[in-house]
Amino acid sequence: MNKLQDIAGLDPAKLQPLLEQVQSAYYQLEDAAYQVRDYRDEIEFNPSRLDFIEQRLDTIASLRRKYGETVQDILAYLAKIQKELDLIENKDEALQKLQQQEEALRSRLVKRGAELTEQRAAVAERLAAEIVAELRDLHMERTQFKVQIDPRRRTALPVKAGTRWSS
Repeated sequence: MNKLQDIAGLDPAKLQPLLEQVQSAYYQLEDAAYQVRDYRDEIEFNPSRLDFIEQRLDTIASLRRKYGETVQDILAYLAKIQKELDLIENKDEALQKLQQQEEALRSRLVKRGAELTEQRAAVAERLAAEIVAELRDLHMERTQFKVQIDPRRRTALPVKAGTRWSS
């Protein structure tokens, strides 16, 4: 830049604007260099933070190998095992809830069984009356026919394959 200043006096009309451009570029470069230096000085190098980040990346790589390639796969696996853990930790509450459901279903079953017994008794009376009428047509007036339903007799009902219970 000094040599350009020296020769700018020889042809000021052409070289003075060129000298001003060069000086402006020089000052801009100098200012940019200061800004880069300031930025460099602001950057914090923290070896323990770097170690922490590297450990996290290793953990993430390990999780990807074990539980899925994507973050969504890993999170889906996490949700699944959290649900299983919740079932294990709260097994008593879950068992109590299942027992309540079983009792409610058993109550419905008994009610429906009673309704079915009533329907069977009604059908049995009609059947007996119709059979007696047919027997009279066959000249068997003294023959009696009666259908007997014993609602106290209970049979085992399968609940699951291989499991039986009776009420």
